[in-house]
Amino acid sequence: MSDLTDAIRTKGYWRIDVRPTDYLIDRIPYSALGSTLDRTVVRLRGWDFPHIDRKGGDRRGNRWIGGETNWDFFKEVWRFHQSGQFVYLLGIHEDWAEGHERLTRFGQHTGGLFLGVGDALFRITETYEFAARLAVTDAGAETMWIEIDLRNVAGRRLYVDSPHRGQMDHAYTFDEPGLHWTATVSRSDLAGHSRDLAVDAAAEVFARFGWHPARALLQEQQAELRW
Repeated sequence: MSDLTDAIRTKGYWRIDVRPTDYLIDRIPYSALGSTLDRTVVRLRGWDFPHIDRKGGDRRGNRWIGGETNWDFFKEVWRFHQSGQFVYLLGIHEDWAEGHERLTRFGQHTGGLFLGVGDALFRITETYEFAARLAVTDAGAETMWIEIDLRNVAGRRLYVDSPHRGQMDHAYTFDEPGLHWTATVSRSDLAGHSRDLAVDAAAEVFARFGWHPARALLQEQQAELRW
């Protein structure tokens, strides 16, 4: 627990949990945690997943290493355990976006009200790609557990966060404090189909807001990422 963790939890945030389905407390040596994570970092857009802050953001415990980033609208905390479990808390950008034109809707602050569909799709894609990379390290396993939570999101509305795409003509909202999605995926499926699995997961998340986009639309936007 830290001050930044407490701050993230006061607003809307993502909680992402990726781990082997079988629990081994010392799956990898403590000394291997850093190098293992370095090999699994995903860089598909201008911000890596997870973001490893080399300027004082590192944290350490008895069986885990961690990191914190508190810069601008990037509010992030992560921990990587010897068991192979990786947990990531990320503030929803729109909730910290005051004064940032590109994270506002129709020129107004969106905090606490909106969730960008493009950023959500990209975040879920990064999660699945990270799981695919982790699965083939010593910290991974034949079967991986992926858990995606959106918290403090009651009453939140989807919006199109790309200036190149048309706005939605309907209010797609979610009415509970937390949205929960889990999946158990094999190492082989992750290796060959992480992008397709991410599209499926994103579609499930969006469906809980009442939005059912064509699969081709999600695939088209996902293709904007650098592979």
